[in-house]
Amino acid sequence: MHVRRWLLAVLLLMLLSVPRHGEPRPITRFVWVGASDIRGLDPYLLNQSVQLSLVSNIYEPLVRRGRNFELQPGLASRWSQPKPLVWRFHLREGARWQDGTPFTAEDVVFSWHRVLAKSSGMSGSVAAITAVKAVGENTVEITTHDLDPILPQELTEFLIMSKAWCEKYHATEPADIAAFRSNYAVDHAMGTGPFKVMRRQPGKTVLIPNPDWWDKPEHNLDEAEFDVIADPAARIAAFTRSDEVDLLEDVPPDSVPALRQLPSAQLLQKPELRTIFVGMDQSRPDLPGGGRNPFLDRRVREAFALAIDEQEIAESILHGLAHPTWLLWGPGVSGYDPAQDHHPAPDLDRARQDLAAAGFAGGFNVAMDCPNGRYANDAEICKSIARMLAAIGVTISVPQETQLVWLRHVGSPLYDASLYLIGWTPDTQDAFQVLDAFAGSRGGDAPLGRGEWNTGGYSNGRVDALLEHIRSETVPAARQTELNNATQILQHDVAYIPLHQQTLIWAVRNDVKLEQSPDAHLALRYVRKGAG
Repeated sequence: MHVRRWLLAVLLLMLLSVPRHGEPRPITRFVWVGASDIRGLDPYLLNQSVQLSLVSNIYEPLVRRGRNFELQPGLASRWSQPKPLVWRFHLREGARWQDGTPFTAEDVVFSWHRVLAKSSGMSGSVAAITAVKAVGENTVEITTHDLDPILPQELTEFLIMSKAWCEKYHATEPADIAAFRSNYAVDHAMGTGPFKVMRRQPGKTVLIPNPDWWDKPEHNLDEAEFDVIADPAARIAAFTRSDEVDLLEDVPPDSVPALRQLPSAQLLQKPELRTIFVGMDQSRPDLPGGGRNPFLDRRVREAFALAIDEQEIAESILHGLAHPTWLLWGPGVSGYDPAQDHHPAPDLDRARQDLAAAGFAGGFNVAMDCPNGRYANDAEICKSIARMLAAIGVTISVPQETQLVWLRHVGSPLYDASLYLIGWTPDTQDAFQVLDAFAGSRGGDAPLGRGEWNTGGYSNGRVDALLEHIRSETVPAARQTELNNATQILQHDVAYIPLHQQTLIWAVRNDVKLEQSPDAHLALRYVRKGAG
């Protein structure tokens, strides 16, 4: 009798544990938190990792990145190079927009014209291209200015949009966010990717899976929510005090020891492709507040480089979680040469001599545009730089700026920062993109995308000439030599003051599996949560 009762009890528990017919299963909801928000859902608004990380889950490129950051077919199933300047991309048959309409070659042609608009922040991704032509419904031919050995890498951030959708909602050009103008594509999205937008508001974006995605989903999510918490302490508290947050991006280095002790989570760390550096205005004769612009003199720029101790910043401010550098790119980026990566040792006496020789023996005052929460401990880095420069008589003010204000100062089209902190991730994983965007002379007859982030207006004809060679050089050894030559010119000119390559630090729940990409992009298609 006892055995029978026991068996009946087990059977009853099993029956009660099975969901009733028609009863929905609990949804698998994934929440990740970051320090800064996107500017909108339009994939051409801004070339910024936070922006591209999110919208790349909705829109897709012809060529995408895989789990190990390798190139993979995306909306193009394959490609070839029938002529030196012509690439042929065969488009993926069966791919559809999220409204059910088929993806065609006309969408690629339209997207190329759209990304070239004056208001676009992504024109640099197609700078090498002179023409995109549809060859039937499912093939496009892309023609480049010159030989371009890294075109497939450059296309990984060229996200394709629907021609019909943009025309229907009067969004055939990107919104001009610098002029605070918006359009339908800023707050709405319709791509071909694995996720689509359920809800978007400032500080919160909710995505749900696209059931008609052309690829086989590797995720098991029903909903993915991105929340923004700018304050580092509040961001850490949201993760440690509640199990509702599954992934914490932008982990401050000083929080690493405490997070290591959290039993419900683990830390993911790897070198990020992003390098942090200091830029200076090298184009205007006067500072905005009045007075001669000291940064026009190379000796002043050298004095700043000799006064700033990158090693101290890496150890004291970033707790050793950084690679001090004298380059604008670090290990992991094609074109990195450790032989070029030797920063001159700090030398305050020589720095003071340089200032005096330039006519600034008494120092000067200047404001430094610095983000707060965009990069690891960025505000503290700027304060540390101000303390170091005070030792040579320079007074640096670091106003409290929101990221939006900082971006308006350091980003096109304003270019009105005198001294600023900025970081850059080459999404092509190639040094040329950094050189072209930051060291190429801007304006005039400059090629598309050249100098796009050259806020300080640095210009050197020898660097411009080298850029033309590097873009089309197909012999690796010759290309590296040209990159090194350009690097040596930048270092001699002190065009920028490189600081360090960041370490990418994420905190993730133990029941979550995902891929941490060196460009800091989160591919939701790889995220799995729980036992499902």
